[in-house]
Amino acid sequence: MIFDKTANLEKYYPLCESLRNISGLLFSQAEDMETFDVNRKCCTLFVCEEDGSRVASSWREDGITKDVLAAVSLTEGTFAFFLPGERFIFRGDARVRKYVLE
Repeated sequence: MIFDKTANLEKYYPLCESLRNISGLLFSQAEDMETFDVNRKCCTLFVCEEDGSRVASSWREDGITKDVLAAVSLTEGTFAFFLPGERFIFRGDARVRKYVLE
């Protein structure tokens, strides 16, 4: 998981070329998740529009564990970025855009 300010998003372009065109990509509003999820082929990006949400990551190697390795509070103007294969969970009711990036 990468956590940073949206003003710094361009620093991460080498990790995922789709980040360059984020303003033109489709997104969904992030919704509370009950369990960890993982996308094995695409990156997942959460962009926070208002305070009040959290994301967490877990062990990449263990697909059934519920252990949290790292958790961050999303505030307005921040993002959390997960590479393919990284497990994540989202909690909160603030406006957060979720992108699935190839």
